[in-house]
Amino acid sequence: MRQTLDTPPPSTEHTEEVTRETNMREQQRMKDRFDGIMVEKDGKLQRLDGGQIDTTETGAEAVAKPQEVIAEAGEDPEKTFINPEKDLEDITAQMQKNSERIDAIKQSTAEDMKKLNDTRVALGLPPLESPLENAANNNELRALEEDQIKLKEKEENAKYEKDLEGMLKLLGALPKTELKIIIETGKTPDGKLLKTPGGKEVNSDVAKKLAEAAESGATKITKAVLSAVLGIVKGILKGIFAVAKAAVTE
Repeated sequence: MRQTLDTPPPSTEHTEEVTRETNMREQQRMKDRFDGIMVEKDGKLQRLDGGQIDTTETGAEAVAKPQEVIAEAGEDPEKTFINPEKDLEDITAQMQKNSERIDAIKQSTAEDMKKLNDTRVALGLPPLESPLENAANNNELRALEEDQIKLKEKEENAKYEKDLEGMLKLLGALPKTELKIIIETGKTPDGKLLKTPGGKEVNSDVAKKLAEAAESGATKITKAVLSAVLGIVKGILKGIFAVAKAAVTE
């Protein structure tokens, strides 16, 4: 529309609001289309492998980084099985230990603050409103809180791996004729996407890889299979953000 002298230019706030709405619509469209890869949690799009995608700005600038599967020295990924149940136990125990230490530091700081203020009041000095700086406590708190964030990501990864194992067991119980169809199409005989035991739809390429493992008689996920699955997820995510970025910049 041609602007005349009587037509005021759109405000910066209006332009920014339109841009935000456009970005939000695009993010929702991509989420709806690829719901088998991403779910929404706590206001963020989250990959089914547990990693989070920050969408506080455009969402198109985020980089897809699924967890890496690292083989130990001398380990054969084809014969080494993941153990999400044990991983979840260890992660939960460490998070609890960290939480208890964080609480202990905060309680100690509060007690020291009370003692100091009691002394100040007794001397006729005003109490302090905030505790004195304690570099050692601050550094330890920061390290513990950062570790909690990393552990939370590992927890989500382990939950995803547990879902994959659940799917593998279900696939292994299917008739060979149905399994063959899933290997070829990544979908059920009636053309629908498979679902995890948790009810999330599974990308067809991921379903194919798991069905192949089930056909070979596997009942547990090896590091090789997990690495292949996460490679598929990573490739799909890169495609999502290439489309989203193009849509946002058009």
